[in-house]
Amino acid sequence: MAEDPARPAQESPRQRPETPRSEPEILPPSRPAAPFDAREDAQARYAGNWSNNGFQRIEIRRIGPLRLFIWAVIALGVTALVAGTMLLALPIIAGLAALSFGAAWLRRVLRR
Repeated sequence: MAEDPARPAQESPRQRPETPRSEPEILPPSRPAAPFDAREDAQARYAGNWSNNGFQRIEIRRIGPLRLFIWAVIALGVTALVAGTMLLALPIIAGLAALSFGAAWLRRVLRR
């Protein structure tokens, strides 16, 4: 197919690389305003102020078998409590619905 002279030819992305709109600011570690000073170790960095420069310390621990068992018992207890509540609430709700339908039916019958 011949190219249309009215339209300019499309350039492929390989011919002209895209230039970034802004360049990232790279802070050297020796600069005092850098978020983390490379000269300090991690303990000194977090010792005084935990929310320094918007960062907070995160501590990750392994879960032992006793702690896992306790969490499982708590989860099972909450699940049983919710299930028990539903098992008690459903018959009460069904009874109220049956009474409501019965009252509506009785009103309709007595109005005739």
